[in-house]
Amino acid sequence: MLWVASEQARQAGADFVRSIGEAEEFERLFFEFAAHAARNEDFREELVTRYRALRQRIAEAYRRRMDRIEPG
Repeated sequence: MLWVASEQARQAGADFVRSIGEAEEFERLFFEFAAHAARNEDFREELVTRYRALRQRIAEAYRRRMDRIEPG
């Protein structure tokens, strides 16, 4: 069962990456934000803070999903 959950998580991640890759506007905005962050220290610090928070929320969502699939 754990292997199935791990495979599901990998597939969900691949689907997410694929959907972002297909969103041209997201890619342009990502690079625009990155370029602005390179020139503006305050903005860079805020962007890093937000990216870290986003990663934490995604990781927590995966943990909750795994808990539902493999309790305990």
